[in-house]
Amino acid sequence: MPVAIPLILAVPTSVLLSRVSLGQWMKRRKLLLIPEERATIEVLRDSTEFRSETNTDTALRPVERAILSPDANRLHGYLARDHRAAVRRKTLDASVRRCLSEGPDALSSLDLSQLMQDRNALAQLHYRAWRASPDSYWGQCIKRLAHASDS
Repeated sequence: MPVAIPLILAVPTSVLLSRVSLGQWMKRRKLLLIPEERATIEVLRDSTEFRSETNTDTALRPVERAILSPDANRLHGYLARDHRAAVRRKTLDASVRRCLSEGPDALSSLDLSQLMQDRNALAQLHYRAWRASPDSYWGQCIKRLAHASDS
């Protein structure tokens, strides 16, 4: 009998607790809340403030910002992996060269995704994009960035 009672009550309990109305009722009465639902934690409040501030990089698309902005590049680099496999390294190096010469639009979604996930490729793109000639794709991005920060 002790084994049968939980088995019999499992289905009705699951159905009852999965109802949205019951969850909303419990939330209104502040029952079963996690700490973040009771009070916003400082990190989330800070990140919301940071995103609402005016950003001088708005002239750049997210990919361009991840490559050109030192802070964004460093963050993406920390989150990225270090791919040391020789075959993958050759593919990444070819994608870096193509991205530098033609811009990120010249790459497929897969190639661009692989670049953004590789620590060394991001660092190399950042270093070489800032040294690109003014008439190149990256030179034009830097001009847009400079113009946006002057405004």
